Amino acid sequence: MLIKPRVDATFIRVTAALAAAGAAVLVGAAQAHRVTLTLDVVAAFALGAIAVFDLSERRIPHAITLPAIAFLIVSSAASGTLPVSLYGAIVLAGSLWALRFFGKVICGREALGFGDVTLGAVVGLALGPAGGLYVLACGGLACIVGALLRFRGRVPSDARLPVGAYVALAAITALAASSIRT
Repeated sequence: MLIKPRVDATFIRVTAALAAAGAAVLVGAAQAHRVTLTLDVVAAFALGAIAVFDLSERRIPHAITLPAIAFLIVSSAASGTLPVSLYGAIVLAGSLWALRFFGKVICGREALGFGDVTLGAVVGLALGPAGGLYVLACGGLACIVGALLRFRGRVPSDARLPVGAYVALAAITALAASSIRT
């Protein structure tokens, strides 16, 4: 008796996001002949999956972020950029953890989940501290637009803003842009 696997809409969305993110980075890296192609592709695939999950499930699974962190640490060590990558991970994860902490203190409820913090580590490892802070700023601007849409009544007031999705999509764009530019 054969068991048919269940293919649902989330699986299709994840697959589409992964394919799009991977294709964008591959095209950019092929044009620039980058040595870090593998690192960029893995980071883009993980970030694409994170964006889709955060948009559809309103959570960022550690099953994606933790293996991505491990791979990016090993890749950074192999390419000789480990100190800068670790510094980026600490700066970004620390910044998001601080936002999470102060959001809870000020608002009385969690503003960010711990998945957002581990996402910061992935972005910091992939882009370093400068690129990561740029991505965090771009993701923050996207969140402000989302909040304005909520304020204007375009988004339900009880809807949670998927901060991780905005940050992940900004990071994919930065990875692709750095691949093309370099």
